[in-house]
Amino acid sequence: VYALSPILVSYNVQLNPRGLGALLLDAAVVLVLWATALGGPPWAWPAAALLAGLVLLTHKMTTQLLWFLGLAASLVALDWRFVALLSGSALVALALSRGFYAKVALAHWDIVSFWHRNWRWLQAHQLLESPVYGRPGYETPSKMHSPGLAGAVRHVRYLAAYLPAGWALAAPLVAGQLAARDGATPALVAWAALALAFALATTFVPALKCLGSGYYYLYTAAFPVALLWGLAAGGASSGWAAWSGLALGLGTSLVAVAAFYRKLGREKIGDSSLDDALAYLQAQPRGVVFCLPLQLSDLVAYVTGQPVLTGGHGYGFRRFEPIFPRLLLPLPEVVRRYEVRYVLAREDYLPPSARAELPSTPAVACGPYLVFQFADQEQ
Repeated sequence: VYALSPILVSYNVQLNPRGLGALLLDAAVVLVLWATALGGPPWAWPAAALLAGLVLLTHKMTTQLLWFLGLAASLVALDWRFVALLSGSALVALALSRGFYAKVALAHWDIVSFWHRNWRWLQAHQLLESPVYGRPGYETPSKMHSPGLAGAVRHVRYLAAYLPAGWALAAPLVAGQLAARDGATPALVAWAALALAFALATTFVPALKCLGSGYYYLYTAAFPVALLWGLAAGGASSGWAAWSGLALGLGTSLVAVAAFYRKLGREKIGDSSLDDALAYLQAQPRGVVFCLPLQLSDLVAYVTGQPVLTGGHGYGFRRFEPIFPRLLLPLPEVVRRYEVRYVLAREDYLPPSARAELPSTPAVACGPYLVFQFADQEQ
């Protein structure tokens, strides 16, 4: 069940610390369950605090789920040790980082407050939803939070597809076929239920959408879900509901994983036109590059060595807000304010009103990619 969870398969192909954060969180929770429900040794708590501190230094969204789980457990169990664990994790993070975690926490607040203001435009078209160049009433089809019923259906589809086995657990639970072998079973149910609930809440509750796309929290629900399926299918009380639910969860997971790899196989790897544009920028004098769409920025920085007008990977979201997630400034003002020397744009990404404010003739045209150059904008 764990190995076939589509959310794990699809996101483990990325260079992202989410996988490490999930592993650390899973280990910390297992230690806490050992100590509270199975009579584990006293050292399980400090060991869990150490792992929880490493979570804080590894991944923001996993940190948020850790605190949600800890606060929820303290309220349900009325046990001060869960709050102490959270406080201890912060002290561990500060100690291990020699105080640097204070800056990490500040950056964490920066990104959460930024998306609290801008979650409506997560993955929006930077220009077509811009108040400067946008089309009135235009909604980017692929953006994360599309309005109306269509947007809600899209969320449900992704939630179901990323962790089918999680939702299929309803079958043995409702049928009473999840055997409580020991004191840890109710805690496992609570762990999985809270992780799934947090995924739902951060997907549908507007005030919580700033905490990240809810689908990603299914990543940290996969492990308790797999443990519960082991109890459901392997217990003496397992019956038709458990086995049919397992078949549904695994079967749907296989279909989703196959669809992912099929889509991956159809994706075009490499683009000679973009390679030519990057080679041109690499050969030019040093200067700030502004990319449209902005997703090209990391590639430009990596391949060309040129500075790019972007930010927000670690800290600086507030300073980044005039150009992301929507362009709030006219392009000439962007060029002047940020000392932009080059604009790399995909031609089909530029609405006519934006194209009219760039030089009439690009410095170089490489297929659909245009490079515009501005004088006297040295870094």
